[in-house]
Amino acid sequence: MCWISNAPVRENIAKEDIPIFKVCLYLNNNIVSYYRNFIYILDRIYNTNIRFVSKQAIVNGFHSYSFKYCQIKITLSNILFILNKNRNLKLDDFIYHNNIIRVNGIIPKGSKYYLNDKGEYVSNSIKLLGYENIYADS
Repeated sequence: MCWISNAPVRENIAKEDIPIFKVCLYLNNNIVSYYRNFIYILDRIYNTNIRFVSKQAIVNGFHSYSFKYCQIKITLSNILFILNKNRNLKLDDFIYHNNIIRVNGIIPKGSKYYLNDKGEYVSNSIKLLGYENIYADS
């Protein structure tokens, strides 16, 4: 997954924990990132380096969505969309099935992060706290 911003990016430092969510898979009692197949353990802080591929695109870092700007919708044809609440802009889509979960978490205080104009975060740290079946949100 590549994080892209339509505006110049600015590094931020989290002054407090920032609530986020991710779309993951629940497979064999594991929480697995949808794109990279990374296995997460709840309540553990993960750290990485952020890597840019251009001035406005990041490929390495923890990708997540803002609760303030993003929401999940599932269509009648079982396509799961992440939408920007304000602009009804589609950010991502997934083929919905029973293994897809929404994982709630935080970007921990003190972490480096970027937030684009669509409501997508990329950060050098993440902590996942709990998950729920997405279908209940649709």
